[in-house]
Amino acid sequence: MKKAPIIGFIRYSQKIKFDNHKKERDVFEPIYFEYRYDIFKNVTLKSFQQQTDNNFVLLLLHSENMPVQYKERFIELEKENLFLYNVFVQDTQESFNEAILDSNKYVRYENSTALTFRIDNDDAVQNDFIEKLNGFLKNDFVGFSVSIPLMHIVKRIANQLYMLQESYFPANAIGLAYVTS
Repeated sequence: MKKAPIIGFIRYSQKIKFDNHKKERDVFEPIYFEYRYDIFKNVTLKSFQQQTDNNFVLLLLHSENMPVQYKERFIELEKENLFLYNVFVQDTQESFNEAILDSNKYVRYENSTALTFRIDNDDAVQNDFIEKLNGFLKNDFVGFSVSIPLMHIVKRIANQLYMLQESYFPANAIGLAYVTS
């Protein structure tokens, strides 16, 4: 098992009802699953494959109820990407919290510190994201959150037409990170 001082979390397919929704979305409905999987593999995962600093671990949190044919695809991605680990959990908030606490087994502290971040399964990070976060692995930053608030949002508005929007959003930046001891 690879250990690193920087641990990323992506809640990929855990079925939990969110704030204003009456019921959870069926994340395993084939068309929706394929759409999300394609974005994850070609945007999110690719952005981590291209990092200038590979000293990180990325944990994908999945529902243990994921159909076998989909599990096999993620297990194959794990074999191909040494930084990637699939974590299959029950569809409860408690199980999610337990998986987060259990993530300590992936941590290798550096300067007595570690850093965690969370992104969505359709986000991409700049190719020096881990390198930039590495600069915060110091005791002086323990207990602080790190925000890289400048982001670019790409939105498809037609089949071959995209809109690029630059956004400065420090409170909810992609990859919002926390430094811990």
